[in-house]
Amino acid sequence: MTKLPAFLIAVMMLIAVHHATAQSFTFTIASPSANSVSDSVLNINVQYYTSTYELARITAVTEGRIDTLNNAGSSGGYINFNGSINITGLIQGNTYQLKVTCRDVLGNEKTDSVNYRFINPPTASIISPTPGNDIWPSLRIKTSHTGFDTCTSTVIVTISSQTVFTYTSVYNDIDTTIVLSNTLNYSGSVALTVTDKWGQSRGTSCSVLADNYHSYPYLTPLYTGAGKILDYNYDKILEARSTGLYIVDSGFQTSSRIPGTYTVPSSGGGKLTPFGAIWSGREWTNGVLRTHSYLGFAGKYATYKAIWNDDTTFPPTTGYGLYRRDLGTRTDTEIFHDYSPPTFDGNTVDPRGSVIFPSGDNSSLGRTKVNGVSNYIATANPPYVFGGKVLYGDTVVYEISRVETPVSTTVYFNNGTSNIVLSQFDYGSYASYKVAGKYIAYPKPGTTNQKQVWVRDSTGNAVQRTFFGTDSYVAGLNEQGDMLFSNANDKCYYLKKDSLNPKEIGRAISAAFYKDNTWYVIKDNTLYRVNVNAYRTIAAGNWSNPASWQSGTVPLQNADVIVDTNIIVDTDVICNTLNVVPPGSITVLPGVHITILH
Repeated sequence: MTKLPAFLIAVMMLIAVHHATAQSFTFTIASPSANSVSDSVLNINVQYYTSTYELARITAVTEGRIDTLNNAGSSGGYINFNGSINITGLIQGNTYQLKVTCRDVLGNEKTDSVNYRFINPPTASIISPTPGNDIWPSLRIKTSHTGFDTCTSTVIVTISSQTVFTYTSVYNDIDTTIVLSNTLNYSGSVALTVTDKWGQSRGTSCSVLADNYHSYPYLTPLYTGAGKILDYNYDKILEARSTGLYIVDSGFQTSSRIPGTYTVPSSGGGKLTPFGAIWSGREWTNGVLRTHSYLGFAGKYATYKAIWNDDTTFPPTTGYGLYRRDLGTRTDTEIFHDYSPPTFDGNTVDPRGSVIFPSGDNSSLGRTKVNGVSNYIATANPPYVFGGKVLYGDTVVYEISRVETPVSTTVYFNNGTSNIVLSQFDYGSYASYKVAGKYIAYPKPGTTNQKQVWVRDSTGNAVQRTFFGTDSYVAGLNEQGDMLFSNANDKCYYLKKDSLNPKEIGRAISAAFYKDNTWYVIKDNTLYRVNVNAYRTIAAGNWSNPASWQSGTVPLQNADVIVDTNIIVDTDVICNTLNVVPPGSITVLPGVHITILH
């Protein structure tokens, strides 16, 4: 008979004692809870407290599918053990059992179980509107969903962080149309949430634009694209769509994508050039896509900074230079160089080739003239800083502000040889300036310190052009001295150079620009023409009656016309555009013809 060592006999006796003693495990199945629902991935959480002997593992099994849970750390007197089991293929709606087994190092086990139902969460889809679309004046909301048993769909429409519409439908999908207020004028979203009766939810959303410029009677939309319009020049449009940058040709009938791989700018930052386009970090010139980071660009010119090296000195010196590139010839001209990198990259280039730029520490403002001569034209040392700057040829308008108490702002004009004070404020102005041809439009304090718009010509003659009791801001200036301006009353006005009476043309608009004898404004996806010379009705009556029209003047043939009263067309007329604004109406008498060209 073989004799066992004494220590082995002792171990065997100890094991026998352990198996002979009732063992205890304390744990709770926290997830899934009893009779709860799960999607195709059953997430499991077990809260383990104690066991008589050291825990070896915790396993979970359902319908022959098993997972060993992972120790996720202690929390509140227990240890979390987590895991998951893929239950794809089970029958939706059925009830199944999950068994959880704790096993210690000696092989002792304890099992607990919980019942759950397999139900996939609902799906949510927005059919209308499509992302990025202009939703004014009405928004159709059409949704679809899938789900097991009854689901509730909820739509929330938000414009500029303001909830403008909420709608809930039980079981059925949503298909409704809402009319938007004229006051809404910003980007927003349509959000859909679908929730089943067990509380499982899924959601989706899409971005939208609420462009109420469509309701402005003096604005005529010329082109509305599928993406944000970045620029309009050279009879072309640069448009940022989700699939790339597109150049829309003259007449707005065809468009072509700029080929290649690049990041589409989400807003602003892109301009057309005579040879193609420039945007963030890229250049499309004469059919070639290049990678180049320009600081400023206008017309055929662009500016950039680069490191320069001087090997003629000992030791060799390096610094940062600002260069102007002729995009057509691809020749570069050094504007200035410094031994220190510029604090700010804020330089501006004019289509004629002049440039304004800051010094390396931003204490000086420099200007390179059209003829290439460079010099510093102003300094601003703390607590003074440079503010907004506008460049037109060799003309520079800029402001210097004191940012410490007492704050103040001075607006200057440099005509190429000297600095001239245009206006002064005892507060930060942050107002817009415009330069066009021989005219400068700029803010100047009124009698009660409100901003008034003044216009100065090249002879030095300065004239106050606005007289409202609240702030006015120039929105556009042309080379004839005519301007568009907005007032704090949220109205926009057109004022010809020699007129004292501004013409109200609707609500305030963003910055306007003038080209080819026409005013334009870009709002999100749409290019508008501003019909500053449009005729507008003032009373109901016959077309031919001067009393029906503002200023008592019947529209000339081929004019832009706005009708917001009840007008009877009693004579043959030809309109360039005709905008009928509710509650206005047009009634054409028998035998009379009205022709609308656009």
